[in-house]
Amino acid sequence: MNRLAKRLKQLPILIEELKNNLLIFDIERNQVSHRRLHVNTMNKIEKQKKELENIENIEKFITHMMVSQHRLFSYEVSKLGDNHMEPRLLEKMFFTFNGMYEHRPIRGDLHNSSFSSDIQYSSDFELFLLFFDNLEKYTYLTPDQYFHSYIRSRTEKVALKSNIQFKPRTRSNSLFKKELTENEKRKLYGTSEEFFKELHSEFHTKKLNQIDSNCSGRYKSACEYVSNLFDQHKSLSFISLDLCFHPYMSEEDKQQHLKDFKNRIRQHSLFSEMKGYLGKWEYTYAKNTYIRMIFIFSKIEKYMEDTIPELIGGFWNNGSREFRGSFHYALIASGDSKLNATLCTISSKQERLRQELENRTLFYLTYAQSYYRYTYPNLPIPTTSNNKRLERPRKFAGPRDLFFKGELPADVVAAKKEIKRIQKRIKQNKVSEKEQQDVKDEVLEKVKENFISLMKFF
Repeated sequence: MNRLAKRLKQLPILIEELKNNLLIFDIERNQVSHRRLHVNTMNKIEKQKKELENIENIEKFITHMMVSQHRLFSYEVSKLGDNHMEPRLLEKMFFTFNGMYEHRPIRGDLHNSSFSSDIQYSSDFELFLLFFDNLEKYTYLTPDQYFHSYIRSRTEKVALKSNIQFKPRTRSNSLFKKELTENEKRKLYGTSEEFFKELHSEFHTKKLNQIDSNCSGRYKSACEYVSNLFDQHKSLSFISLDLCFHPYMSEEDKQQHLKDFKNRIRQHSLFSEMKGYLGKWEYTYAKNTYIRMIFIFSKIEKYMEDTIPELIGGFWNNGSREFRGSFHYALIASGDSKLNATLCTISSKQERLRQELENRTLFYLTYAQSYYRYTYPNLPIPTTSNNKRLERPRKFAGPRDLFFKGELPADVVAAKKEIKRIQKRIKQNKVSEKEQQDVKDEVLEKVKENFISLMKFF
């Protein structure tokens, strides 16, 4: 699947799942008693919602630019400013997100108003911000306009050299309005032209291919992991929860608490039917960094469906006397299927539902970090008593690997590889029919022998 096809097919699903996950706040289990705190939480959720809307609109804009190969206002610039032409779809798309310029000075930082500098967005999106945050750089000027621009820049340089306080223009530009000036249209045309070139550059394409390769590897591993569990069980129950920390807890302590939680839950008799888990680190303005986790059980009986999620959440909250965390009910996936719930039981024969689990839930867990990821700060470099920096590389305070999952026993993995190896040889006609059946029976027997260890692998 080429780059544009992936954008058209996968990006809408990913954005829908981002909204489904990042905008959830389980008020029923996380009551905010103080009205001021409640209002603050709601404001953060609204900010997140607005940001995701802008992301969606800009990503659609980029996709349409790639499909149509148009540039912003290119028809008006080429017609020497004829304002009587109807705007095309590309310009209409620009007006769905140009509100990001409203509270921004003419010379300012776009990240300060619309998009958080704490978030690492998709590579295409980051490239968009790089170009559309520097409109002055790509303006097409007439000779007269260029002369005035040159004089203004010289004045600024002289003012800085002579230490005279220079006050740049701080009035807001009008890019957020529906009617733009001819100069603003030229700026946007020039910027979109340069952005389009870089979007298809060899360097940027190579970078995207590397990111996609990493995501694809994680996705394939997650699909195989769940498929192996279905091979051993007629039905599996999936439970989706967001596990949150105290806001002032350090990133190292958060990782340690997750590790302790997995160790304790593995040993507890209440969760003996747990077969595995999938998870990823996430960040929202309302919940800070937290863990989105999907717990996998053998089929949970109806009378226990309301109990097990509460038991897991309580087990998370009560890890130690010092720990004060919380948990939220989350949805396994968006959409209209059974997956749009906190708990869903899937039979191994329900191929359509299993496919949707892969296409939405597993796809989101393994790809989302390349589109929306909290940039954990570097730990400070330690110094000696005389303020000399110690020469050693910086360590990241947050988790390097945002996606994680359980592991199958080594013997079971080896048996599965053996089956694949035999299937490959069969396709190449290197094995007789009798040998095929003998080896298959032997490998399947090995899988059965390891069934007990598979039950206890968590």
